[in-house]
Amino acid sequence: METNTTVSLRADGVARLCLMMLCLASSSVSSAANNVLPEYERVRVLSTARPISEIELVDKSGSPFALRELRGRVVMVFFGFANCPDVCPTTMARLQQFKQSAGKDLDDVVYAMISVDGERDTPEKLKKFVDGFSPEFIGLTGKPDLVKRVAAEFRAPFYKGNISGPSNAYSVAHAPQVFLLDADGMLRAELYNASFEAMAGISKALLDEHQVSQQRTTAD
Repeated sequence: METNTTVSLRADGVARLCLMMLCLASSSVSSAANNVLPEYERVRVLSTARPISEIELVDKSGSPFALRELRGRVVMVFFGFANCPDVCPTTMARLQQFKQSAGKDLDDVVYAMISVDGERDTPEKLKKFVDGFSPEFIGLTGKPDLVKRVAAEFRAPFYKGNISGPSNAYSVAHAPQVFLLDADGMLRAELYNASFEAMAGISKALLDEHQVSQQRTTAD
């Protein structure tokens, strides 16, 4: 038979456990609040960070390459293709201009274009296109089915148009925005022709977030 003292001790233990769980929950909420990114026009911040898998593509040098190799840096990802007549060269030129105007505090921002036209965009062709804007830009290509798997994780669909003319020419409709990955490889935001100020602000926020995370890890 349980005594009143035993029942009281059990109740006290449950109360303490509930209090601990409440403190942990409050700590998690506080931590999440610290990771809220600033808001800018033409920047869509994801309410929940989205993981991107380690699908391996081919870089502009013909070597296997996965986005995980860029961990520790903030990555601007754009889906495009070398034969694109308008959106792609315009977007790449803006990324080039932004890179040139960015200060040293944004040195850990890197830029990658993933081709949505793996049938024509060989590593050699992609290298010529990407290097025309900056030799430091990363160019990635691969078989269409493989790239579609990557694009699906970004929610960046693309569609091959009808083939026409004696040269069998075709275009590819694709998502126009630039995607922003944080230093852990998580998709955090989408840029829709955002201003350089907005691009710098959101990038700096992600870099600062990573630095704070590293400091906490070192302290632990």
